[in-house]
Amino acid sequence: MARTKIKIVGALVVVLFSLMAEARSPYKAALKKWTEKDSAYSWDNFEARMVWQATYQGAEFRKARVEEQARIYQLREEEKAALMKKEEEELAVYDDFFVALYTGSGQWSDIGKDLKLWRIVLALPDERENSSPSIEVVKSGELERKFYPYIDKWSRTFRIRFAKFLPPETKEFSLRMIGIPATSTLEWKVK
Repeated sequence: MARTKIKIVGALVVVLFSLMAEARSPYKAALKKWTEKDSAYSWDNFEARMVWQATYQGAEFRKARVEEQARIYQLREEEKAALMKKEEEELAVYDDFFVALYTGSGQWSDIGKDLKLWRIVLALPDERENSSPSIEVVKSGELERKFYPYIDKWSRTFRIRFAKFLPPETKEFSLRMIGIPATSTLEWKVK
């Protein structure tokens, strides 16, 4: 009986330490730092018009994601370096966001299909903006849910990609979705 209790306590301690280690991971910290969330509701019937979260895929985030992928998949150094090189090449050309979006109506969630429904704008505090993104639907599987745990079963996921617009030192910018169903702004003010 005493041995069984010791084994159970030991197993609980191992689980607790592994959860604490994961919670302190550099990837989780980068995800939290570079992800914003907002929602818009109809006041007539309190219907959710949109609930969305977006993660800016900047240099710090990409580095943390590569480190996490290397840890999970036990990549060799040359594989990790190749993955990081690809991320750096994309970062030099694009400002990318991973977006999970829920809309009250299925017709409103096609953000890349019907430009009459939504306009998406990347903006700087000085009012310069880029409103010409490419939008790619991302099929959210286990990998995406591992890296973006805010994805739920009602969300559609997208990669929203702008031609490079944000200066490298920028710590303050916003992403706006403007449309018939709702308007919402995510703001990054990173310290």
